[in-house]
Amino acid sequence: MPDKTDHWLPPIPASKSDERDHFLQPSPPASADKRDHWLPSPPDASQSVELKVVGVSFLNKDGTSRQEIIQTLREKDKIILRREPDNCYDRHAILVETEQGKPFGHISRDFAEYYSPILDARHEPTWPGHVKLIIGGYDDRPTRGVVISIIPPLPPHVKA
Repeated sequence: MPDKTDHWLPPIPASKSDERDHFLQPSPPASADKRDHWLPSPPDASQSVELKVVGVSFLNKDGTSRQEIIQTLREKDKIILRREPDNCYDRHAILVETEQGKPFGHISRDFAEYYSPILDARHEPTWPGHVKLIIGGYDDRPTRGVVISIIPPLPPHVKA
């Protein structure tokens, strides 16, 4: 399990905490009334965030298999997060693509809701990252999953 002091993650509603498996955030201070309103500032702009990619078992719009794309990925491969403001399911959607532009999933709705306004305000529709971990792909668990790592985008008024 990653050391929680090395990673900063924005809060998510408690009901969805199981989405991130073991990629957890520190608990809010005891004085916080509601977890949803507690938003720590990243202490250092160089801290990485690890996110589990969702939607990896779906097909892409062009019919390509996300699982086949994931099979070509290796740890440390570069990836791109791309804003999808016209996504019919989620106006905050952020697509995860290979460096060659092949989509293989999205970041979760909770994180997309947090990061999309920052990317929009920065006028940057893409953001870089890399593959941290490939999970699954075994006889008992054939579907593969991906954990990515990014240096989170800071709001435009925050200097790195």
